Amino acid sequence: MNKKIIQIITCFLVIFLLFGNNIYSYSVESNSKDNKIILTIENKDNKKMKNLTLLISHYPEWINFTKNGFSIGDIDKNESTDIEISFNVSPEAKKGDNGSAAFLVARGNKILWSKGVYLKITEPPSIPEITAITQKDQIVSLSWKASHSENGISGYNVYRSEISEGPYNKIVGLVNETHYYDNNVENGKIYYYVVTAVDNEDCESAYSNEKSIRLTRAKGNLDSVVTFPNPWKRDCGKDYMVFRNLTPTATIKIFSVSGKLVNKIEEKDGDGEAKWYLDNISQKIVSSGVYLYSIEGNNCKREGKIVIIK
Repeated sequence: MNKKIIQIITCFLVIFLLFGNNIYSYSVESNSKDNKIILTIENKDNKKMKNLTLLISHYPEWINFTKNGFSIGDIDKNESTDIEISFNVSPEAKKGDNGSAAFLVARGNKILWSKGVYLKITEPPSIPEITAITQKDQIVSLSWKASHSENGISGYNVYRSEISEGPYNKIVGLVNETHYYDNNVENGKIYYYVVTAVDNEDCESAYSNEKSIRLTRAKGNLDSVVTFPNPWKRDCGKDYMVFRNLTPTATIKIFSVSGKLVNKIEEKDGDGEAKWYLDNISQKIVSSGVYLYSIEGNNCKREGKIVIIK
């Protein structure tokens, strides 16, 4: 059975057991995508606990743990350690199968604590489908089709990466709508998105289809071109002037007021933005004065002037 359509629900447990003066606590988390359980074992005694071992005493027949024993080693007082326990789900496992796995912490032949963790196979929500992705003013807009589950849908998790096919980082959890606006993005970068659905039993679907977008201020024409800082002044904090709202490809020519070509800048990366570092074709910094520019792109043309004050 494909692990992407099987979820393991692990109850979250916190338990305290007293053995003499020794108090132990642990919590359990489940990651159904990676088929692993993480045990956090915390020593609340007033001394270091040495030579600890974690054992798995029994578990349902439809689960196979990759290891049945783990060396924990020593845990200082008031410290904790995480033990990651991986498992596989049998191909014969079916929805509704459930059972408990018993975990033991031992020191030598002495069992310090034991507890069962309840696990159950349940169908995840249907996989959402991203239907649209757009960007405007450094905001990415995502829309997707609603998912369905017999347990009801609690919300949607949105994941993002700067690499196709991940790994993805969750940027927001349990969105109640079937759309989301991501404003924590940078101009010029490519972002890859997937969405998952979560039901009312905290069961999460597999990833949706991946959609990508390159954040850009590129326009279809040159009508809204802006230049800044204009005028450029020595104390403006920048050693360049920006041309924004260009077409995805464009050529910028800068002239002196007498019509002599000063420099030529090519916008090729599609982000709709280009910088002039106040230099000429010989890469020497130009002097103060008024300069003219001419921009051509996507069969459009735009002209204007810029001022440099040093």
